Amino acid sequence: MLDTTLTRRTVTTVEEQIKRNRTTQILLILGMIGTSLVSAFLMLQTRIGIGGIYWSLFIIAAGLVLFKPRIGLYMILFFGLVGDANLMPEFPFDKNMSSAESFFYLHDALIVNPLELFMGLMLLGWLGRKLMRRRFHLEMGELFWPVMAFTGFVLLGIFWGLSTGGDARIAVWESRSMFYLPVMMILVTNLVEKREHFSHMMWAIMAALLIESIVAVWVFYSEYGFSTSSLERLTEHGASVHTNVIYIFIL
Repeated sequence: MLDTTLTRRTVTTVEEQIKRNRTTQILLILGMIGTSLVSAFLMLQTRIGIGGIYWSLFIIAAGLVLFKPRIGLYMILFFGLVGDANLMPEFPFDKNMSSAESFFYLHDALIVNPLELFMGLMLLGWLGRKLMRRRFHLEMGELFWPVMAFTGFVLLGIFWGLSTGGDARIAVWESRSMFYLPVMMILVTNLVEKREHFSHMMWAIMAALLIESIVAVWVFYSEYGFSTSSLERLTEHGASVHTNVIYIFIL
């Protein structure tokens, strides 16, 4: 409906239709962002508090991911790298909604996290668009079968461990993140289609690492006064890998 209200001029070329569709998408995204900002402001003025703001932003982000699954890929890269358990222990993106320190805590039995929800929404949005267009083509890529083989060995290990009396809970926790690999590989292979998409991914990574670095400097100043005498570690162990990524991009 919005598409028909933008202009009454008849579209005669493919380029005009592409431009109109792009304008419509931009307006929808700006509208959703504007709605989230207004909702956040109203929540600050009431007793709902900052938790309601996080949930409002999360719902808006979920809508964006369903509408444009590729945006979910950029969000996963950004939010997955910007958070650090030492710098921001309440950061919720890779923490279960059963974690009491998480902004998105709901219930002790809810073991799903926002990262997994985003991946599920991306799959739902991607498959939905394929079904609506009635043309489903799975782009597998060169790493598809090696990743599937790796996933198969993980499943085999889980089956062997459980069949020999292993703990099911430990098996789930140890293998959980390994199943992100095949899901993300399929999504990236089928959603990233142009050179500019790779550029957007790199910018999302760089922006996340920049923010993480700024937060680290602030915590180092505000809590330790730039002194290392009582400092065991400032960030997670994996943060050094993130820093190396910055150096690689610069070079």
